[in-house]
Amino acid sequence: GLFPGVMPLDWWIAGGSLGIEIFFPLSGFIISYMYAERLRTGGGYADYLLKRFARIYPVYITTFLAMAALVSAAAVAKVQLNSATNYTPFTFFGNLLLLQAAPGIPAWNPPAWSVSAEALAYVTFPLTAGLLARLTRVRSALFATTAWLVVGTAAMVANHFVNPLMTSPTMALLRIATEFVAGAMLWKAWSLAGEPRSLGWDALAFSIVVLIVVGLWLLPHRSSLMLLLAPMAALLVVACASARGPVAWLLSTRPVVFGGKISYSLYMVHFVVFAAVSKAFRWDAYAGDSLVTRLGLLGFYLVTCFVLA
Repeated sequence: GLFPGVMPLDWWIAGGSLGIEIFFPLSGFIISYMYAERLRTGGGYADYLLKRFARIYPVYITTFLAMAALVSAAAVAKVQLNSATNYTPFTFFGNLLLLQAAPGIPAWNPPAWSVSAEALAYVTFPLTAGLLARLTRVRSALFATTAWLVVGTAAMVANHFVNPLMTSPTMALLRIATEFVAGAMLWKAWSLAGEPRSLGWDALAFSIVVLIVVGLWLLPHRSSLMLLLAPMAALLVVACASARGPVAWLLSTRPVVFGGKISYSLYMVHFVVFAAVSKAFRWDAYAGDSLVTRLGLLGFYLVTCFVLA
């Protein structure tokens, strides 16, 4: 709305949704690194769940209640909301319980669908840990990961042709099951291989990023086909974990580490801010203003997101 000239880049901007295809396997990799052996032996499940709850729910409930306040304010001010039918007492309590990835309970704060899916992966992680225990050799772990990713990616793409909504309950279940478990199995293969680290992994990480960009360029512009790049996104997690050169250095710099610390909060606040700013300052109403004004409004939105995060 502010910069009509960038519309030819819409497809590349939409490619940002592949961040989820990095986040889910990253989560499976890290949770397995921290808890797989501990939970496989049946110990510490309650403590594990408490730590997971403490990690995701405070930020989640804060942003959810902020969104609820905006919805209430819009109702009082008689401002028409784009998805007014989603905001009901039933869906409110469903969101309180992190059930927004379930049928009939749309997320009040749209990015939160993935938090609901993530919570399901946390609760059922002992089952994943049991699966990992069966993988005892690097070759079998890599074969299992490859098969899981191929079948899961095919299922995601096929489902998308039936229901084009990328955050539908079925798609949410397919994405978390495919990508979280793949990340866990990649950790297992990496662990069995002795947690290798070398400069070659830096080259692989860089190559994967290039391949994803080229893949977006070559693929027909359908969001379902974008999911074909999910296996490469999962492999990127292992490449970054194993890097010891420029990629490792970049990921350890203070700005990137700080960005990592606030990334979950940034993910959860950005739509709340967007909803408020876009209603207070309609983007298209400023399309004809000076570049300074438009950049100022965009800057206001971005700075607000980062400050709140």
